[in-house]
Amino acid sequence: MITNDAELTIVRRQLALMEDNLQSLRQRIDPATHQRNYLLYAQGLFDMIRSLRRDIDAYVLLDREFIHTGGFASEVTEDGTSFLLRDRDDGKPDINCNLSNPTSAKVVEGARVVVRGTVRHSPTLVVESLEAPAAEPVAAH
Repeated sequence: MITNDAELTIVRRQLALMEDNLQSLRQRIDPATHQRNYLLYAQGLFDMIRSLRRDIDAYVLLDREFIHTGGFASEVTEDGTSFLLRDRDDGKPDINCNLSNPTSAKVVEGARVVVRGTVRHSPTLVVESLEAPAAEPVAAH
């Protein structure tokens, strides 16, 4: 199960090695003339390649959803680039927010903010996370 891009890189390298091993086996045992032996030796490689490809697909093809919602910032990091968005305007559960291009206005604890960004959904992710360029502070009325 792949949970981040670093692991994705490792699994892609493993897949390349398995495919190289399969190609090497094809060169040593001609499948056309020694089909039974080839299949006997290659079966483990086939299974591993299929498994690695499923893992890659499960990570890369995560369901993604664009959201635009407001709420209150909580558990704000010292640099103001990550926080928990509580009491969301859309009524959905609290969500972790990570800002890639924070604005000059620092997000502060308890501030009302609006965020726009992409949420990745996956059965492998226990906590969903919103990736947004920035959070816009909302003035109190």
